[in-house]
Parts: sequence; structure tokens; C-alpha cells
Amino acid sequence: MKKNNSTRYRRTIIAGLLSLSMTTITIPANLPSTSAAAVKKADKSKISITASAKGTILTGESRTLTIKNVKKKSIKKVTVTSSKKNVASVKKDGKKKVVILSKKAGKTTVRIKVTLKNNKKHNLKYTATVADTVDRKVKVLKSDKTTYTMTLRFFSKTPHIPYVHITDFYKQLSGGAPLNVQEKHEGEYLLTTPTGMTATIYTDTDVLESEDCREFERVYPPEEGEVPNNFDYGGAPFLEPLPNEVLEPGKPFTVSYSNYDIDLLGDKNDIWFPLEAAANTFMTGYGASMVYSGSKIYHYTSFSQLYDLPKTNFFNEYISTYPNGKRPADLVDYTYRQLMFLMDVRYGNPGRGYLSDAIRKKGMNRALSETDDKSRAVKKLLKSSSLMDYIMGLGILEDMLFDGGHTMLDYYAYYPYKILTGSKENTSQSYISSLQAAADKIGYKLENTPDSYWDNYEMIKTSKEGWEDFDYHEDGDTAIYSMGSMYVDKDAWDAFYEKSGEEKGAEIPNDSYGLFIQYLNKASKNKKIKNFVIDLTTNTGGDTNPIIAMMEIMADAPYTYMRITGSDKLIRCPFKADTNLDGIFDEKDREVKYPFRFAVMTSRCSFSCGNMLPFLAQSHGIMVLGERSGGGSCAITSPALGDGLPCLLSDCYEFTTKDRANIDKGVTPDKELEIKKKEDGTADYNAFFDIPALSKCINEFYK
Repeated sequence: MKKNNSTRYRRTIIAGLLSLSMTTITIPANLPSTSAAAVKKADKSKISITASAKGTILTGESRTLTIKNVKKKSIKKVTVTSSKKNVASVKKDGKKKVVILSKKAGKTTVRIKVTLKNNKKHNLKYTATVADTVDRKVKVLKSDKTTYTMTLRFFSKTPHIPYVHITDFYKQLSGGAPLNVQEKHEGEYLLTTPTGMTATIYTDTDVLESEDCREFERVYPPEEGEVPNNFDYGGAPFLEPLPNEVLEPGKPFTVSYSNYDIDLLGDKNDIWFPLEAAANTFMTGYGASMVYSGSKIYHYTSFSQLYDLPKTNFFNEYISTYPNGKRPADLVDYTYRQLMFLMDVRYGNPGRGYLSDAIRKKGMNRALSETDDKSRAVKKLLKSSSLMDYIMGLGILEDMLFDGGHTMLDYYAYYPYKILTGSKENTSQSYISSLQAAADKIGYKLENTPDSYWDNYEMIKTSKEGWEDFDYHEDGDTAIYSMGSMYVDKDAWDAFYEKSGEEKGAEIPNDSYGLFIQYLNKASKNKKIKNFVIDLTTNTGGDTNPIIAMMEIMADAPYTYMRITGSDKLIRCPFKADTNLDGIFDEKDREVKYPFRFAVMTSRCSFSCGNMLPFLAQSHGIMVLGERSGGGSCAITSPALGDGLPCLLSDCYEFTTKDRANIDKGVTPDKELEIKKKEDGTADYNAFFDIPALSKCINEFYK
């Protein structure tokens, strides 16, 4: 993961001391004129009012007025009067604060009389406008440390739900590419993306229609040479994406926001979307999105930057929306409806969770309402006014949807939990314990806690103890390259190519693909090596790009297939891979061959990309051995829940075969290796690293 380093600037202000008489201010002759001005200002300072926010007050919204420039102990009495026509209530909060609750649209004036203990009186006045609809410029914090503002619209009936112009949202999300919106007729809008995809939105019925809705929703960065390719391409310099090949066009797809009471509002040649609905409609393949903390928008431009969100102030701002841990009614309702929208419209539903079949047949809301008492109890938690109940509901629901790790609804709920409980030590264990207690209370047993998974992971790692190099090992005629995860060091590749590549002596990057090339070259120097094993037994996933380049070298197959949930479209996603590392994508790359018999080794910990590579390899005749892989077939996306809390979700783009095979339950190896039990009951994976035995299996497979 890339880490963003921030620099903090500390500004120190040194103040001088002034001796003030009760009746006379004496200024020494040698004092600078600025100090004289400061004294004059201090002499003229008056009691005043500051408000907790500027601008128009939304109907039903409260605003706090604070009396400034006076010490609390100096105040004898405070009296308040207001224009009751527009104010529902006025109450004092101690001696220095007044809270007003707006009532209806119009001008309002609050008069505050402050009587000091010396009987001196000060008459203060605060005037504001109350409205049913308010537009506010909100600060946007981008993950590259830049900031900008975006106009959000709020409504008195749903004061916690921000709306955004869809053209503004799209332009910022795409990095500058415009979305064109034209009002064709009253309530009918034609939307056209930079790639020419179109959709029609009817704001009277809140429906989106498109011949290719998924391609319309896909946001591509405005990079020179970028082509539409639905593969999870993140700009790896050693790959060149080619246009999708549509094998089966699928069917037109309609998104009915009205089914979830999500209101879209027309505005000349633009449309107001709830911010989270916009973020969950238009998505990128590289993890860019926006979330609202309750006071600011956080704009992250990649998955790795989303993972840095806990380093910001997002969660402290988020929690401030819930005084005493209570959720506002409009946010409770909207967050539930937005979750139903996500699960019905965006969720890939790979198909092995407790509720998977019910969701596919009935939709998310009915799945919760009709499956059993446990699912109904989860629905109740999700709709609770208690923030803690809601967090527990997300955690239990995640377990009910378990797909190996792509869908994590409570991925970021841990941080509000930490703030609510004030936990500082063992917070993760505390969270799991609380979740188990909540599940026990509704009669549901959590099946997918991380303990058993990581136990196996550690047992596999210890099986390689004694290797000189944990990543690479040679024994007899076999070499093993152990890949702990799939990742691309883009900066290192850019630097490599700037130095004109390997021919000029530049060092090949030490990421997944770079190490693959390095170890192939190393094995080539050992004339004994005939078998090259790619060990994915502890590979939990990561970046998909190295897989494609590796498949070019192993099988002349730099492509994969994707099925798109909803439209049921089937596409082939092809690439060119730079295998000779000269920075040029040409036929010479296809001439790069290594004289090895390749094999891929898997375990139950081989998930996501660790599941995809053996699947692709096996489909091209490359041996897979070990244990059934851990599954994971969908691309991953990072939507926002209705309250702004981000999560991770199996997306509607599912990796498959040209025959639409489902690989989510894992790849069955061509040769299963024995897993024994140790005396302490843990798994013994030593057979996986018995190199002579592996060599025999591979030699027999390729006879």
C-alpha cells in the first residue's frame, strides 16, 4: 500500500504583556505602533455573538449561538427573546450559549440581553434566514492532499442526506472528464459519458434506463491512450489494455431508484442525486469514490488511499452526527434503503453466503424479512436508532454474506465502535467479542471469524522454515516461487522504463511480476531446473495485473472473461504484456519463452487473485496441485453506505470462463496433496514443500 506522508506545520505566536489601568491606557513611547493598535483594539472589544454555522438555517435545524469576549463568571443574567413565527424553541445552555431551533421558512431574529455582575447591560442581536432547502459549499479533502469545494443541497425533511449535481460529482470522480446531461422533455434527461455511452433518467419515476447500463456506469480516467476495458486495470506499466470483446451482449438494464424511495431531482440540464446514490451508481475499477462525514467530503482516488481513511479525521466527524450514540431518523431510514439498493443492484452475489440464494430470488429486503428469525433480527439491528446496534447488525450481516473476504460491510464500522467504546487496547478482539455476543443474542452463530483462516495461513508459512530464501527455492529439477500477494510497484516500473529497461542495466522491480521474471531468469541459469512452481498457498489476493502478464509468458493467454451481473453480458478482456521488458508492446513479446513445465500450488488460503491465477492456468492445461483454493470470483468495489460509512463489496463484475463457469467456490487441483494433523490438532502442510515429491507429481502430469 502506498502511504501518504503529511507534514505538520506549527505556528507559534508570541504575545506581549500590556499593563492596563482601569481608567487609563498608558503606552510607552518606544512601543511599536502595532502594539498601540492592539491595545486600542482591546479597549474597544465588545461582547458579541458567534454562530456554530454560517448562512441559511434549514427548517427544523438547530444552531448554537455563543456569547464571546466575556468571562462566564462575569455574567449575572442572560435573557433571550425571538421572533416566534420562525423559531420553535430557544433555550440557554449555561451562561454563554443559546440554542435556537428553527420552525419554518422566513427571516428570524434572536435578541440576547446580557447583564454583567457590575450591572452593565449588553443588547445583542442575531438575524438569519430559515429555508426548507439550503445549498451549502462543502470542503472536499482529496487523498492527494489537495482540497476543493462542492455544492451540496439539503432538504428540511431529510436534513442529514446531502444531494449533489451529478455533473459535478462525475467530473471530480473521473478527474475532469465531463458527463453531459440534456433535458429532452420535462422530467426526461439524456446522459452521455465521455466514452459515448448513454442512459435516460426519468425524474418523475426515478428510473434509469440504458442499453448497456453497466458500461454507462463505469467511470474511466481521462488518460491519454486509455481504452474501455472492464478488467480491474490499475495502470500497470507492463500492460497495455485492449478494447473489450463482447461475446454475448446481454440485455438492457433498468435501475429503479423508486423501489428504494431514492428521489432524483431534475434541475435544468442537471440532476440532483443523493451523494451516496451517485457514488454507488458511477464507479471506477480502481477504487475511486467519495464519502460524506457529516461535515466534509472525503475523495479517495484508489483502494490504497481508501485504506488510509482511518488516518484522517473522517471517523471523528462521522461520530459527531450521532450525539449520545443515537442515529437521526432520516439517516436510519435512508441508510437502510441505500443498503438494499446496493445489495440488489451492485452486489455480485458470488453465491456461498447464508443469505445468497434468498437475495438472488427475492431481493435483499425480503431476504432479511422472510428467511428466518435471525435475518429479521439483523434487519431490526440495521434499522435501530442505536449506532452500536447498527454496527453489530452490519457485522452479523457480513457473516451471513461471507464470500471469502471481498464483501466486508463492517470493514470501517470498527472505527466508530472504537470511538463509542473508548477502547485503546485489544480493540479488535473487543469488537469481535461484542459481535459474537450480539450474534448469540439473536441465536446466530458466527461462522467466519478470522482465527481458523489465519491458523492455516501460519501453518503453511512455518512449513517453509529452513529455506534460505522465503520467496524462492531450488531443489533438484524444481524451482518454487512463493507469492505472498499480488502487487504492482508502479513507481518502480515507471523508473525502470525511464532508464530504458533491462537492456540499459536498470533493475527489474521487486513486485509480483518483476520477481516472477527475476526468478525465471535465475532458474534458467540452472540447467537442472525443468519444473517451475508458482506457490500461492499464502496468496490472499491483491492486484490482478501481474496475473495477466504471467499468463502471457506461461500460456500465450493475456486475457480473461467477465460476466456482468444484471445485464448478464459476457466479455473478453484482452491485453498486451511487455515480456521482454523493452517498454514496447509488439510481436517480440510473444517470442519470450522459458523451457519449463509450469505448475501452480494452492491452499484454502489462496483467495481472490490467488484463486484467479490457478483457474486461468488450469483452463490452459497448466497443472494445479495442493488443496482446493479459497475462492473469490468477483471484482471488488468500495461503495458508501447511506450514512457515508465506506465498505467493501463483491462487485457486479465476475471473473468466469467463456462457458460462464462459477469459480467462487475455488479451483479443484489436478493433484491433491495430503494435509495431516499434528498432535496439537493444527494442520500439517509439510507435504506441500516436499520438493522431490512435487517433482514426481509434475513429471507424471506432463508425461
